[in-house]
Amino acid sequence: MRLKEKQQLPEVDQRLFNLSELQAYLSVGQSTAWKLGRESGALVKIGRRALYDRRKIDAYVDRLRA
Repeated sequence: MRLKEKQQLPEVDQRLFNLSELQAYLSVGQSTAWKLGRESGALVKIGRRALYDRRKIDAYVDRLRA
């Protein structure tokens, strides 16, 4: 079994993340990142690409902690 290389953390000023960047940003697995991205309303479709808005993710996580 091969271990996956660690995904580098995305740039802090980057507004939109793809799923693997979102995983690294939140330190969670793929399913959890996908779930949080959809529940937070952060999903942005550009063509066939699915990206996630960091500002909406941050606001959602802040609401979870409150």
